[in-house]
Amino acid sequence: MKMLKTLKKIYRYFLCYIQIRCSIIRPKYVVLLGKNRISLTTIVYFNKNSNIEFRNVKLKSSKLIITNSRVVFQGDSILKYSEIIIRDSYLSVASNSKFLSSKIFLTNSTIELGNFFFNECHGSNKSKINITNSKFVTGNNISLKCILKISNAHMIIGDNVFINDNTEIRCENNIVIGNNVFISYECIVFDTNTHSVNYLDRRKEIELGFPNSTIQTHDILPITKPINIGNDVWIGQRAIILKGSIIAERSIVAAGAVITKFIPADSIAYGNPAIVKQIK
Repeated sequence: MKMLKTLKKIYRYFLCYIQIRCSIIRPKYVVLLGKNRISLTTIVYFNKNSNIEFRNVKLKSSKLIITNSRVVFQGDSILKYSEIIIRDSYLSVASNSKFLSSKIFLTNSTIELGNFFFNECHGSNKSKINITNSKFVTGNNISLKCILKISNAHMIIGDNVFINDNTEIRCENNIVIGNNVFISYECIVFDTNTHSVNYLDRRKEIELGFPNSTIQTHDILPITKPINIGNDVWIGQRAIILKGSIIAERSIVAAGAVITKFIPADSIAYGNPAIVKQIK
């Protein structure tokens, strides 16, 4: 009986492998159904304009390399202990799909997440995540209900992080959020000025089509500085965290506070400009 089950598993691995190899040789629309399992450190390449849809598929300890393709995870698909490397492609994670203890690396690509679990994290359908030519890595148990835009940058989110509705994060340099961090409603976390401080540069942006099709050239790029939010930090509603801010461990940012500098550990920051006091 055990031998029969083993043979069935081997057959499913082989069948799934054959389907994937066909998608490389003949880049047509391929659907992988729920009985297929990809595991045991499998490396899978999707390229040549493949159009791949995973429906209720479980992938464990796998590495997916996606180039010039469109990949969709549907239904109850699960990706565990795995990596997805995406280049010049589109990735959509929908419905009840789960990414558990996995990593996604994107280059010049777009990822779209609806109701989803990502690295054991839950995000609402209000989440809007746009990642372009960037690296985005998260830990476990992450809840993202925010607007997240990462462009030509690097962002890391640790374990046990909750970011609430209508918070907007703009990363054009480097943002690190530590473990056990709470970020409340309608906060702003920007590591960029978004526009040049030179009024002549802003005029150029308008001439180039802002806001409908603006192009920020290398001559008029805004100033950016990294942001670091330490472990066990709590950021209150409508707080604003601007470029160059460092919030050390266990600190609290009060509702409506504006942070532009270093906040020491075990402190509370409130007001605009922020006043800092030690937590007793």
